[in-house]
Amino acid sequence: MDAWIKLSPMESKIIWRKFKKKFQFKPSVHKVDWPGFKEPFYSITYDISSIFGNFNRKNLVIDLQKKALKAFQTITKPGDMIYALDWQHSCYKFDPRLSNENDDWKISALPDGDYYIFMTEDLKNGFFGHPWEHTVCILGEMFVKKLKQHFPLIFSKVLRKNV
Repeated sequence: MDAWIKLSPMESKIIWRKFKKKFQFKPSVHKVDWPGFKEPFYSITYDISSIFGNFNRKNLVIDLQKKALKAFQTITKPGDMIYALDWQHSCYKFDPRLSNENDDWKISALPDGDYYIFMTEDLKNGFFGHPWEHTVCILGEMFVKKLKQHFPLIFSKVLRKNV
C-alpha cells in the first residue's frame, strides 16, 4: 500500500479552507506581508536561507524529511494521516507509519518555490514552509518537542519564537 494518497480537488479545497481560517493564511511575495499566516502559540520559526546555494542542499533536505517523519511517527497513532499541502498544486495525505526514511516525498519539505505545509489532521502539529521568507515554522507543542529530539541540520537560526 502506498503511504501517499493524492487528495481530490474537493478534499484539497476543504483542507485549504480549514487551514486558511485557522491560521489566517494570506500568501504573498511581499516582505511586508510575511510571515503570511498567524504563527500559533507554541511555534518556532527558523531561517533556512543558508540552504539556498549550499552544495550539500540535497542531503540537508533528506535530513529534514527523515527527522520530520520520525517526529510525525512518534506524535501520531496508527491510522493517523499527515496532510502535505502544496499551494496551488496537488496535495496529499500520507501515513507516516507506511512511509520510511528512504521514501521520496511527493512534496518536498524544503519550500523552494511554493508554500509547503505538513500538518496533522487536527491542524495542531506540523510545519509551514515559506518560500520567499526562506523560513520553516514548526508548530504544535508535541511536534516542536519531538523535532528537538531529532533536530534537523537545516535549523541553525531561530527567527521567531512563540513558546
